[in-house]
Amino acid sequence: MKVKSVQTSHSHKNRCVWFDTECQYAKKETRKCLRKFRNCNTQTAYNTYRQKQREYQKIQKEKRITYSKSKANELCVAANSNNSKLFWDLLKCSTVHLPASITSNQWHDYFSTLYMDSHTQHPDPVIQDFHTFVENFIQHSDQSNQLFDTDANTFE
Repeated sequence: MKVKSVQTSHSHKNRCVWFDTECQYAKKETRKCLRKFRNCNTQTAYNTYRQKQREYQKIQKEKRITYSKSKANELCVAANSNNSKLFWDLLKCSTVHLPASITSNQWHDYFSTLYMDSHTQHPDPVIQDFHTFVENFIQHSDQSNQLFDTDANTFE
C-alpha cells in the first residue's frame, strides 16, 4: 500500500517573526507534558502541564512585546531620518491597523489648514482649485448618501 506524503505550509512561521527557538522549545516541552498527562491522568502530571503551559504563554507574550517594541523603535528612527522610503516600507509591513473613523470633512479641514499660506491667510490658486474640487466631491457624496435610505433599504 502506497501512502501519499502531505506537504504542509509553514505560513505560521512566516507570520510570527518573533517565534524563535526558545518559543519552539517551550512549545515542545508543553506538548510533551500534555501527552504525559493524557497517558497517566494524574494530578501531578496535570500540574506540571499547567506550569509548562503558563511558562510557554509568558515566553510568547514577552517575545511579542519585545518584537513590537523593536519595530516601533525602528519606525521612530526611520521617521526621524531623511529616508522616507524606509519609513513607508516599515509602516506598510506593520500589522497595526488604525480605525477609519476620520470623516471626509475632517480630512478637508485638516488639509485646508495644512496648505494655507500662513503669510496671506489665503491659499494659492492651485490649492484653491483643490479645495473647490474637494468641496464639490463632499457635496456630491453627501447627496448620493441622502438618496439611499439605509433603514428602509429603498430609494427616496
